[in-house]
Amino acid sequence: MTFFDGFDMNAIAYAAPALAPAFHLDKVMIGNLFSIGLVGTTIGGFALGSLGDRIGRRPTIILAVASFGVLALGFALVRSYAALLAVRLVDGIASGGMLPVCWALNIEYAPRRWRATIVTVIMVGYSLGISLAGPIAIWLMPQFGWQSLFVFGGGLSLLAALLLLPTLPESIRYLALEGARPEAVARVLRRLSPAEVPDAAEFVVSDEEGVAKDFRPALLFRDELRWITLLWLAHIFSSMAVFVLATWTPLVLEALGFSRQAGATAGSITAVAGALGGLSLMRFTDHRGAIAITAMPLVAVPVLLIAGLVDLGQSPFFVAVTLIGFFVIGGHFGLHSIAGLFYPSTYRGNGAGWAISVAKIGSIAGPGSQDGCSPPRCRRPTSSPWRRSARRCSSSPSSASARSMPHAAPRDGAGDGARPGAGRRRASMSGRACSASGRRARPRPAKARRPGAGNRRRA
Repeated sequence: MTFFDGFDMNAIAYAAPALAPAFHLDKVMIGNLFSIGLVGTTIGGFALGSLGDRIGRRPTIILAVASFGVLALGFALVRSYAALLAVRLVDGIASGGMLPVCWALNIEYAPRRWRATIVTVIMVGYSLGISLAGPIAIWLMPQFGWQSLFVFGGGLSLLAALLLLPTLPESIRYLALEGARPEAVARVLRRLSPAEVPDAAEFVVSDEEGVAKDFRPALLFRDELRWITLLWLAHIFSSMAVFVLATWTPLVLEALGFSRQAGATAGSITAVAGALGGLSLMRFTDHRGAIAITAMPLVAVPVLLIAGLVDLGQSPFFVAVTLIGFFVIGGHFGLHSIAGLFYPSTYRGNGAGWAISVAKIGSIAGPGSQDGCSPPRCRRPTSSPWRRSARRCSSSPSSASARSMPHAAPRDGAGDGARPGAGRRRASMSGRACSASGRRARPRPAKARRPGAGNRRRA
């Protein structure tokens, strides 16, 4: 389930280079397309988390999976930018609402000592969806167009929803707390254990007696839960970093001169590395508690500094991106693994939903942190791609003429066999070059000639 969720939400990152010319989208419009999906996931965490506590985990999950399957198919059929935004928003609601309910369902079946591990394994499916979106995009899009990517994901999501109908059980804790269907609890227990369970048995959740059943947001800040809720702040910044890595990596690498295949491969490698990082952390979280999660971002800091400040070639840079994914996304997995652990079953869906929705504030802010990214027509600099020397193209309306230039503005001597100053003169002649500071290159003023100077020279 989470595989299709991850594939559906992040296929847009690999389709964006094809969507831009098809719908005449600029960088800001693409960023809006990313952000509107995150707005949807924020709404979905609140809405479907509450729905999962009201009608049950099972029907909410099946509804969410079927919804983003249908909406993914609808995304392939739209013909305008406004329709793209609308479908992306509603798709985000279904996708964002499924994760916290999945966490709640699996936490309520897992032994206490394995709960963080179980949630991490769930999120590995999400990362696999992200990582395989790149290779699948490389396979499908050149032959069938960008629409095929969403038809593929939507069709498999609908198939998964059909398979969940006869196989997905309801949470035993939820059923016992509701108290209205003891025969349903007995039926699930018979599937899990060969022991005889009488139909007339009465079931109670002994470790949650006296817990309020009517959810109010104030419950999330009561007693010891207030300290868990403060972890939402860390979740916000972690979500921002992960969003930038997962969504913008293909576009940024392509903008820096790497091939589209290399960008998609880097995005997939980052997602796989993050999943491995989460798997390596999960047992420490179960044994040592939430404090174990802090190790991952602390180790990521020097790797980020090296990638940002040291001149790296393509291969070392890919290694650095892999390590960044391992530690940054792996730490994000750790935060996910504890998001729903400490809330009671009566409002676990709400608690996890609020956690993931508040965290999306960071993801929504992520595109705003990318205002300095180079558009695809800029040439990749010879130094590290993340340094300030990466050049930006002018965004004025007449910049279309620069798109036809094979190299928008090489630095002095940067081109093969270029003479010193040649790049500057070419920028002056075109008036549309990418300068090192991102400003429009100004043409050099012509020197004034004295009257009669040319005649004396000919004489």
